[in-house]
Amino acid sequence: MNEKKLETMLNWYLTECGEKEEGLKDREKRMDHFNRLTREQILNFTEEELKSNILNKEWLFASRVGLANSNLLTKNDLEKLKENLVYLLYSNDEMEIKWATLLKNVDYFSNSFITEILAIAFPTKYVIFNDVTKKIFKYLEIKTIPLNKELKFDDYLEVIAIIKKIKEQLEEKTGSSLNYLDVDNLFWFYSIYLDKNPNQSDQKIETTEKYYWLNTNPIIFTYFDKPIGFEQLFTGKNENGNLRDNFSNAKIFEKVFIYETGEKRLIGIGKITKKSEDHSLTIKLIDHFENPITFDELKAIKRLEQASFITNNMGTLKNITEEETKILLELIQSKNELRDDTYSFEKLDKEVFLKKEECEKIYSILKEKKNIILEGAPGVGKTYIAKKLCYAIMEKKEEERLLCIQFHQSYSYEDFVLGYRPTKKGGFKLKSGPFLEFCEKARNDKQKDYFLIIDEINRGNISKIFGELLVLIENDKRDTHSVDLAYQGKDNQYKNFTIPRNLYIIGLMNTADRSLALMDLALRRRFAFYRINPLFDEEKFKTYAQNIPYLNEVISSIKNLNNKIKDDESLGEGFMIGHSYFSNFKENESKEEIKNKLELILEYEIQPMLKEYWYDEKDKLKDYTNLKSWIK
Repeated sequence: MNEKKLETMLNWYLTECGEKEEGLKDREKRMDHFNRLTREQILNFTEEELKSNILNKEWLFASRVGLANSNLLTKNDLEKLKENLVYLLYSNDEMEIKWATLLKNVDYFSNSFITEILAIAFPTKYVIFNDVTKKIFKYLEIKTIPLNKELKFDDYLEVIAIIKKIKEQLEEKTGSSLNYLDVDNLFWFYSIYLDKNPNQSDQKIETTEKYYWLNTNPIIFTYFDKPIGFEQLFTGKNENGNLRDNFSNAKIFEKVFIYETGEKRLIGIGKITKKSEDHSLTIKLIDHFENPITFDELKAIKRLEQASFITNNMGTLKNITEEETKILLELIQSKNELRDDTYSFEKLDKEVFLKKEECEKIYSILKEKKNIILEGAPGVGKTYIAKKLCYAIMEKKEEERLLCIQFHQSYSYEDFVLGYRPTKKGGFKLKSGPFLEFCEKARNDKQKDYFLIIDEINRGNISKIFGELLVLIENDKRDTHSVDLAYQGKDNQYKNFTIPRNLYIIGLMNTADRSLALMDLALRRRFAFYRINPLFDEEKFKTYAQNIPYLNEVISSIKNLNNKIKDDESLGEGFMIGHSYFSNFKENESKEEIKNKLELILEYEIQPMLKEYWYDEKDKLKDYTNLKSWIK
């Protein structure tokens, strides 16, 4: 989704017609019709009443012109229509079954017809998907939904997840609780606007990020010879105790052009990663130039002659205009290849062996539930997949929006949320843990998604670690329910604490760790679970393996081993050997290098694990005493 276009659409709607009277009346009218509609009323409609309602496009058919023009009336099939409406709205079948049944057996039941009925009947649960929705999705560059063919029910669930995100942003801007018909109202008015302004949907949206000019003195320190990721703290006040210019205005994630004053050269790009209460900034190096830009080169550009960093380059952090930013980026790119931190589901598909459809399914579950646990056997790439998925959702590798932690038996509430910690001077000070700090980070940046990855989530005492926050991680409690934290401090700053809705939690669970108890049932209710199995049979893995000497033969033996593990009553598929043990070979490695690596993996990683699996069943190990023999 193009977030810039979404922001443009929301701002236009709230400014131009968010409270247009006809829109509100239409929404209220449609909801009122269904509030008064019951199963008995549908069944008791006479043929003439049904015909009248359809032809006049009233109640649930308010905008269904196609139904009035169909052959329904000439077929005199109105009793069947009533039965189908009752079946859709009031039967106990799963909605997925109703969806497939009606689309297959009733010619006038289309995606748009079904979704309009569902959305008007249940406006807090279902959304409308019609030509207007398709137009808006196309405008927002949403490419995961098929727009030119019948929608499958799984696709419809993804449509709901996408529109839910739009609803949440609209709620945030309006400060009120809304339903999905409010979003339909937004779509309707903006589609009319797009019809009247056809160039709007093709307009190039400006994506220039906010940059500052950062002066650094190489006598004190330099970014020039530092690795990517190096961070430097800049105090918020100068030697005289005065607040430095622009330090109070600068925000986390904004970028800086790094300029060395002594050498008089532009050497790289940094990003603000932390901001303290005293306005001190931590700036991380995210790119350095192979060919620095000299001050003389900058002075030679006529369009920069009035820039502050040319006319009076005093101070540490200087504000620059959007136009100056564009000029500088063009100049830098003419001499250097900038690091590309963008990411997408297309890149994800190339970098993981998991099918694209499965990655998108995990994404849909996560967006809906907000909490998911990826479980699987050792070596199936749970951590790798989780990180790459987060990058794809963020559309860039923005590490500051990703927090990875690991649970263990001694991990506590004080480590995770909030607790007293000893100070250098003696005594104790109340200090927030990584989860609390990450929540605040996400709360202060509501337009972006944040992701917490918890490795070995089943190793910790969940109730002990989350404490009173366990209830708040539920998707419907985000930003709406609050609790007072166990520790309050001097100013009661931890009263009415909430978890922001733009924070997502991904837990990772090794299914082969038999030292652990069953998963906490309270946690199971709040998380969706998705199992990742070894991917040796996936086409992407087969393509990779066929170019690596010895690998196919070894994989064939591993698959046979996995079948034995899967059929073992004391083990099962949760103990199988994963593909990631064998996923780090490169085509340019020699046969000898590959053979040596395989021997090390088999002898010092796989074999010890099998001895652990069958530590008291030696007869099962007799065929696996020399795994190196698999390399032929």
